[in-house]
Amino acid sequence: MKQSCLLLVIVLLVLQGSAQQCPAGQYSISNMCMPCPSNTFNLFGTGSSCSICSNCSNCNPANGFCTACKSGFAPNGTQCIACPQGTFNLAGVGFCQTCDNCIYCVSSTGNCLACNPGYGLIGTQCLPCSVNSYNPSPNYLTCSLCINCSLCDSVSGNCTSCMSGFGFSSAPVNGTAPCSACEANQFTNTTTNLCQN
Repeated sequence: MKQSCLLLVIVLLVLQGSAQQCPAGQYSISNMCMPCPSNTFNLFGTGSSCSICSNCSNCNPANGFCTACKSGFAPNGTQCIACPQGTFNLAGVGFCQTCDNCIYCVSSTGNCLACNPGYGLIGTQCLPCSVNSYNPSPNYLTCSLCINCSLCDSVSGNCTSCMSGFGFSSAPVNGTAPCSACEANQFTNTTTNLCQN
């Protein structure tokens, strides 16, 4: 116990001798106390520099507690935490907001990187697929044209109605099915979307 107390006293004397003791929020340079620069802190006023506050755009120089967050982060008590996937925070205040129609977006801007099914990436936004086009997965950035449909589901790409000369090739599920070409001398029944003689 005496050895650890003696060691602590020696460490404190070395620290005191190497730099002037300053108040918290300041550092010593040429035996003068200087305030920590913006977004830095010094808990004990020792040393010749201040530490950078993490994830803050501004912090208390005496304790490092965040007073404002960087874009892409949100306040959580005295810290700033990263916005979760699919959310963003432009100014670093308040809560992270859900990205519009995006599965993935840039947490500091809200710019989309991948879209929800049924949406396609146009520039930095996810917009609904246009009529007769679809996007089944966030792995695809753009919408694709539906095949043999006059109208289709924007997620599955299955037809809700078939083009002239085509009919449902299987029983519809939830009102949609793929369309196949009708045989010679058949036509499309626009009510049932089936090929008829």
